[in-house]
Amino acid sequence: MIIRPIYAIFFLVSTFAGNIVTLANGSGPDVFEVNLSGESFGDELFIDDGSLHIFVPELQNNDELSGPRKYLERKAQRLPHKNFWLQAQDSTKDKLEEIGQKIFGPKAEPIFNYVLEVIFDVPLLIVLSILIFAFVFNVIIVVIIVFVSNLVKNTREKYKAVLRERYEQIVTNYIFEEIDALEAIEKMEKVKTSLGRKTLIEILFNFQNNLSGEYSERILMLYQRLGLQYESIRKISSMFFHKRVLGIRELANMYPSGAKNIIVRYIKDKNDIVRGEAQIAYVYLDEEASFDFLDKLKRPFSLWAQLNSLNFVKLHEKEVPSFDQWIHSPNNDIQDFSIRMINYFQQSENAPHLITLLDHENERTRLYAYQAINSLSYLEAKEIVKGKFEVENKRNKLEIIRLLANIGDDSDFVFFDNLLLTDDIEIRLAVCKTLHELGPSGRNHLEELKENSELDLEKYIEHIKDPRN
Repeated sequence: MIIRPIYAIFFLVSTFAGNIVTLANGSGPDVFEVNLSGESFGDELFIDDGSLHIFVPELQNNDELSGPRKYLERKAQRLPHKNFWLQAQDSTKDKLEEIGQKIFGPKAEPIFNYVLEVIFDVPLLIVLSILIFAFVFNVIIVVIIVFVSNLVKNTREKYKAVLRERYEQIVTNYIFEEIDALEAIEKMEKVKTSLGRKTLIEILFNFQNNLSGEYSERILMLYQRLGLQYESIRKISSMFFHKRVLGIRELANMYPSGAKNIIVRYIKDKNDIVRGEAQIAYVYLDEEASFDFLDKLKRPFSLWAQLNSLNFVKLHEKEVPSFDQWIHSPNNDIQDFSIRMINYFQQSENAPHLITLLDHENERTRLYAYQAINSLSYLEAKEIVKGKFEVENKRNKLEIIRLLANIGDDSDFVFFDNLLLTDDIEIRLAVCKTLHELGPSGRNHLEELKENSELDLEKYIEHIKDPRN
């Protein structure tokens, strides 16, 4: 007879999780049957006064309960009330419905409520099991992907190293005329994989950048005879900007005869890096250095592209056009570039055009104009520049003072005297330095001003005379 209560304990423990969640979700009856050893004794699980009880009719009047049944009865009385879980569930569900109504509105509210019903009807144990399974599955997938990726990468690198060594040997033999062009091309054409042709382009590109004269021409011939320019053209048409940049570089260096008409389409590209690379390549390929692409350029002309364009023109000593034609371009970057090029190439004939830029809304553009006027020593601009002093920012004011050190004279002493009345230390120091650089008359005037104790110029004069400054 002891076997029956023991079996009841194990049966309740094994089914407890599912049944108690069912009660917590509000499904199932308040009273249900428990089958002991396949034989029903009418044992009932019922709820009364906030406690969950096991009621055994046959043993109600029996004070001598066996040990296992007494333990089961005592533990069962401590189980939480079903209504507690129902209230928590209903409260949470109501809050979520309110939130869904505010966020999704009346149209999507029925769908949101349906999802909530499904979620709250599924036992928590099943939900947790699904989440655990999904987590373990994702971990396994990630491990497999990482392993396969590393395996593919290592295999690819090894294959690329073998190809690189092979191609470098062929190109070296060809350059030193140990094999002719036909033999070199025949050996290189044996590998027709995408990785093989990509590796070959890299090798020829490196050789071409490090060689000149006849050797460079031989490399270009190999590149074009192998039809590698079409690989570069495919790169330049890619949706990825880094591939387009690489394609532009390859065409500009390895296919100069036909690259210009291809690259010109990317001078106005939306991507800053692609556009800058195309602009530099166009200057490189334009034998006349006409800079005609500036005529219709509406997008920014980056400082990086400007500096590289200037560097290329200097390196190859090309003759540049007159940049006054772009002084009034609607593109402010082109205006700034034109001013700096006028300054650098000392195009004095364009100095009068700089006067109109002193009213430009951009402070940086006005600064470049002041610097160019200073560099070109355009004397006719002196009075106009002095008239702009009061409306300029501090940086441009200092540039005007430096400009007057170059084109100023004794007639400007009154202007300088008024500036020394300011409390701005940088302005006062710049005026003292300008007077000192104007020659003997300027230095004599500075000594006269030194006698005026109200101006307190001794420390400024000592500073500019110090050879360490």
